[in-house]
Amino acid sequence: MSAAPAATPARAPREAARPARTAHRPARSRSGLAALLVAAALLLVPALPAGAQRTRLRMAVLSFPAISTFVAQIIREAGLDRPHGLEVEAVPFATISAYYAAIATGEVDTLAGGPNVLQRMRLERVPVQAVATLVRPSDLVLITRHPEVRSVLDLRGKTLAADMGSQQFQLLAIYTRWKGMDLRREVTIVQAPFPLARAQLAAGRVDAAMLIEPVATLAMRDSPAYRIIFNGRRAWREMTGTDGWELIVWMREDVIRRSPALVPAALRMFTDFQRYVRTNLDEADRIVARTTGLPPGAFKESVLYRRLHFEVSPAWGRERAALEQMFRLAVEAGVIERLPDAGWLYQP
Repeated sequence: MSAAPAATPARAPREAARPARTAHRPARSRSGLAALLVAAALLLVPALPAGAQRTRLRMAVLSFPAISTFVAQIIREAGLDRPHGLEVEAVPFATISAYYAAIATGEVDTLAGGPNVLQRMRLERVPVQAVATLVRPSDLVLITRHPEVRSVLDLRGKTLAADMGSQQFQLLAIYTRWKGMDLRREVTIVQAPFPLARAQLAAGRVDAAMLIEPVATLAMRDSPAYRIIFNGRRAWREMTGTDGWELIVWMREDVIRRSPALVPAALRMFTDFQRYVRTNLDEADRIVARTTGLPPGAFKESVLYRRLHFEVSPAWGRERAALEQMFRLAVEAGVIERLPDAGWLYQP
C-alpha cells in the first residue's frame, strides 16, 4: 500500500478512542492453573548463550503495512528473536489468500492468523496448530460517509468493501448472523484487501469499508465525513461478554515435531515483543515507519488508543475457552461447517 502522508495530527476515531474495557476472565480451574504454571516455566528458561546456533523461523507477513508486518519487523530490528535461539525470516505476500496458502504449502513455518481461519483450514486437513494469542479485534472497524448508515444493519441493500478471506470478515459475518442479517446475501460485498477497501471508500465506489489498523487510522484522515459504525471488540463483547481474538500465532505441526523447543522459544519471543511495544513505543514506532513506510506516529497512536492491543499468552492456557467459543459461534452462525478436531491446539 502506498502510505498516505502524515498530514495533520490525527483525530482519534471516536469509537475506538475510548479505553478498552477489561477482558472478562473466566474462573481458573485446576487445569487452567496447571497450564499457567507450565507457561510460566517455559518463560523462565534462560536465554541462549552468545554464539550458539539459532533456529530459523520463516514467518509470513503482508507486503503492505499490516499487523503481521509490524510484529515481524519489530522482532527482527530490535533483536528479540536472538536471545531465544531464533532467527526470524519475514516472508512477504501481497494478498491474504496467498499469506494463508503459504503455511498450508510449507512455504512458511508460522504466521499471525485468525482463529476461525485456522478452524476452516483444520477442516481442510492443513496441519497447523494454535500456539499463542496475539491481537484483540479492537482494530476492526466499518467506516462509512453516509449519515443515514448508523449501524452494520443499515448496510442492507448497500455495498461493502471487505476482504472475504480474512478473519475480520469471519468475525463480522458471525456477528451479523447473530443480529439476524445474512451479510453475504443482504449486502453486496466488493472483494478488496484493506488498502484497496480504503481506496474504494475514498472514491465513492462503495457505501462502507471494512478496515483494520493502521489503514483505519489513515482512512479517518481522508474525510471529516467518515464515521465508524462498527468495532470488532465491542461487537464480540456485546455478543459473548468476552473480547475475542483477531489474530493468534499458528505454527505448522511438522515444524513443531522437528524442533520441540521451538514453541517455548517462540512464546518467549512474542512475550518480549509485547513488553517491548509497551516499554519502547517510540522506538517501535520508528522501526515500523522505517521498515514499512507507515507515516511516523501512526503505529504509536494505534497502540496508545488501544486500537492495536497486543496480548500474548499460551493458546492452551486460560484463553483456550475463548478460542473454542469462537469456533462454536462460527458453526452456530453457519459461517463454518463444523468444529475443528482436537489437534488444532498445541499442548506441551
